[in-house]
Amino acid sequence: MPDVAVISAESDVVFARMLVLELSDAGISAALDVYGGEMPDDARIAVVSADIPELCVGYITRAYEKGKTVITYGPSNTANADVHFARPFPTGDFISAVRARLPSEERTRKRAGRPAKKAGLILSDRERTAVYNCETVALSGREYELLKYLYDRRGTAVSREELNSAWGGSADSNNTDVYIRYLRQKLDERFGVRMIETVRGCGYRLKTE
Repeated sequence: MPDVAVISAESDVVFARMLVLELSDAGISAALDVYGGEMPDDARIAVVSADIPELCVGYITRAYEKGKTVITYGPSNTANADVHFARPFPTGDFISAVRARLPSEERTRKRAGRPAKKAGLILSDRERTAVYNCETVALSGREYELLKYLYDRRGTAVSREELNSAWGGSADSNNTDVYIRYLRQKLDERFGVRMIETVRGCGYRLKTE
C-alpha cells in the first residue's frame, strides 16, 4: 500500500491526474485511482478522486488501519485527514506536504535542499476568495476588492485617499478603515500574522512574503 493517500470527494479527474503528473515531475512515484478499487501497491502515493463522500471515508479508514498518512483536498467533507487542502492551492506547497510525510530518505533529501516556502497569500479572481497557507478565507465583495487593490501593490504604502477613490467614494470617507478592520479580523487575527500594516501619516500596506 502506498505511503501516502491523497483523497478527494471531487469528481475532477483532470485535476487529480495533474497532481499525479506534478508529483512524478518532482521525483515521487504516484498513481491515480478514480473508480474506488484497492489502492495501487506500486507507487509511493495514491491519488484518489471520486464523487462519493462515503467512498472517500472508506479509503481514509483503510489507510489509517494500515498506519498510512492521509491528505485530502477539495470539499471539507472528507474529514479526519492529517492535512487538508482547500482549492485553489499551490502545487508546490502540496508537494512539500507530501514530501514531509514520506519515509526518511525522502525527508532527508528535502532537508538537503532549500527549505520549502509557505504558500503565503493567494487571491483567486474567479472565485473571489483568498487562500492563506492553503486555508480558504471567505470574503465579501467589498473586502475582496480592497484586498485585491492592496495585493496588486503589495510592499507599497497606499494612502486612504487613493483607496477611497478606487472605490468611487469620497476622499474623507472612513469606509476603508472599516473594511481594513474586517480584513484584519479574517486574516491577521485568524492566522496570528501581521499582514496589513498601518503606515503612519499615509495609509496601509500589504506585506510581501
